[in-house]
Amino acid sequence: MLKTLDLSDNAWVYRGLDNLRPDGKGFAHELALGLSGQPTGALLKNLNISGNQIPRETMNDIIPLCKDSPKMQVLCGVPFNNMSETHLDVSGKHLDVEGAFVVIDYLQANDHLTELNASNNDMFKSYDKCTIEAWTDVLTDNSTLTNLNLANNKMVESDAKTLADGLSTNRVLTSLNISGNDLFYDDPRNQAGKALSDMLKKNKTLQYLDISNCIIIESASLDTSNSDYATGIYFAEAFADCLLTNDTLTHLNIRANRMDDAGARALAGCLRANDALTHLDISDNHIQAEGALAFADVLTPQKVCENGQLFEERILTVSYTHLRAHETGRIGGWGGGG
Repeated sequence: MLKTLDLSDNAWVYRGLDNLRPDGKGFAHELALGLSGQPTGALLKNLNISGNQIPRETMNDIIPLCKDSPKMQVLCGVPFNNMSETHLDVSGKHLDVEGAFVVIDYLQANDHLTELNASNNDMFKSYDKCTIEAWTDVLTDNSTLTNLNLANNKMVESDAKTLADGLSTNRVLTSLNISGNDLFYDDPRNQAGKALSDMLKKNKTLQYLDISNCIIIESASLDTSNSDYATGIYFAEAFADCLLTNDTLTHLNIRANRMDDAGARALAGCLRANDALTHLDISDNHIQAEGALAFADVLTPQKVCENGQLFEERILTVSYTHLRAHETGRIGGWGGGG
């Protein structure tokens, strides 16, 4: 008997059934017929319907149907009937928008989940904002999840802004990875960066933030009327501003974001007033000697001693190819590359 059914990436599955039924019951109704008491439905354990542009309201009908099915264990890659999990890894399962709603439903129902890896799933390529709004709603109310990985999910700048606004009041999450998303690609005034900065001013629990490889542009060599230049300036100013007051973030990863010396100077300057940050990864950017020396001037042994910390506790990774020939001795405590 059929135990696994994969209907993913077939937009005609949802659209076709809804268009053919004049009563409007459509996909959810047909699925219910297949799951309720039929031999196939009674034995079906794994159903994948992701990639079909099924809207949230229809998924809200489908998820309970699958939960009521006697043998159903996995929907869109999510083991939704196991509520004892504390760590859930559904990365790279092609969840898409449909799977995102299953994960959100699971997160709402599971009171034990502390770590969730949902990276590499294209969850935010939706035609509307229901997905990010649903994520924001569940994270605002969640009281158990401490580690969340949403990397490489086609999140854009407006999604990041919505998520950041919601996380401002979260008091549990300590680690957030949203790397590999187009957060700053088409946002010349960097509203996403400002929203993340505002969130870090209010949020007092987040310790680890990874926004690496998000196409943050930082290039002082570009014309100031160019949107790429403006994006970089607003990004640097936003994060420098929040790091002046944030005293909980210890790890910040902004590697591979095309940041240049202007951004490096802005970030280095804020470290004079920040004693919390211990790991800052700005490797694989466009930082040259001027930007690297800005960090060297701030992170001297004397500065760290004034704060009662050992110099070795400051672990920074920076590409300093241009630095090696001139100032290597001044950056002796750094990890490096380039």
